[in-house]
Amino acid sequence: MTVAKDRHITAPIVNLGPHGIHPGQLAQSLSKLLPRDGIVLADAGAHLAWLGYYLQLSQGQNYRKPGSFGPMAWAVNGALGTKIAHPDRTVVVGCGDGCYNLSGFELMTAVQYDIPVIWIVFNDGEFKLIKIFQLSAFHESGLVEFTNPDFVAYAKACGAQGVRVETLEEFEQAFKAAVASGKPTLIDAAITRLAIPHYSPNPDGVFAAIEEALAKRLGVG
Repeated sequence: MTVAKDRHITAPIVNLGPHGIHPGQLAQSLSKLLPRDGIVLADAGAHLAWLGYYLQLSQGQNYRKPGSFGPMAWAVNGALGTKIAHPDRTVVVGCGDGCYNLSGFELMTAVQYDIPVIWIVFNDGEFKLIKIFQLSAFHESGLVEFTNPDFVAYAKACGAQGVRVETLEEFEQAFKAAVASGKPTLIDAAITRLAIPHYSPNPDGVFAAIEEALAKRLGVG
C-alpha cells in the first residue's frame, strides 16, 4: 500500500442548496478529520471520482481505489481484511449506495469479530456513472434509479452503529463519534444528485458532451 503525498485541489465547489451534501465537500471534510494513520478505501462509482478529486492526504495516510476494472463493492468487504492487517489504523470505506446494496452483509461479520471499520455511504438513490454513460451514449437513461432500504435501521439490526447525516456538520459529528467509539459504524450520507463528476470525453464536462453528441446526431453545427 503506497503512501500518499500532500496534494491540494483548487477547483471550486458550488453550493447546491439544501438538497443533500455536495460529495466533494464531504471528501474535503473527511480530509480534515481523517486520523494521521488513516486508510481510505474507495469503491467503484461516482464517489470514487469525488474522493480522487478532493481527498487530501498527509504522510502516513493511505488511499486505495479499485483500478480500471472497477469492481463494485470490493471495498465494502475488503475493508475487513485491511483492518485485520492494520488493527491499529483507522479504516474508512467510501462507497455508493449501489455498491453497498451489492455487498453489505459483511457488517454482521464486523460486529461478530469486533472489526471497527467505518463505512460512509454516498446515498443519492442512483447508479450515477452508469446514468451519465447512458445519457452520453443514448441521450436517455433507464433502470439506474432505485429506492434504498433504511441503512441506519439495518446497521442497528446487525448490532453496529448507524447514523443518517444530511449536512456537513452532521457528518463531521458522526465521523468523529465513529472514530472515537472503536465500533463498526455505517454513516448514511445523503448527497445531492445535482453534483456531477467530471467524467466525460469532452473537457468541458458531461453536459457539454451530451450537447455535442446531440448536435452530431442532428447534424447541427
